[in-house]
Amino acid sequence: AGGAAGAASLLQSLQQSQRMSSQSVTVLLIGLWRALEVGTLHAYHSVRVQLAASMGSLSTRSAGALLASNDLVAIVLLPLLVLEAEHAISSPPPLLLHHR
Repeated sequence: AGGAAGAASLLQSLQQSQRMSSQSVTVLLIGLWRALEVGTLHAYHSVRVQLAASMGSLSTRSAGALLASNDLVAIVLLPLLVLEAEHAISSPPPLLLHHR
C-alpha cells in the first residue's frame, strides 16, 4: 500500500510540474516501473521458487538460482532500455528517401 501511495504522489507531482519535458517524464515513469518491478520480484521470489520447484524436476535451490539469475538479467538490461528510450526520444526521425 505504501508503494502505491508513493507512486500516486509521484504521478501527482509530475502532473503539477509544468517545467518537465516529455523526455524527463518518460525516464521518470520507466524508473518508477523499474522500482515497482524490483520490489515485486523481491516480494514474490519465494512464491515463484516454490511454484517452479513444484512444477518441474528442479530442486528448490536450483529453481531459486534460475529465477535469481533471470531477475538479474532483467534488472541489468533495464537501464539499457532506458538509455535506448532516451536516445529514441531525443533523436530526430530518420530521413526517408523516396526512390522513383
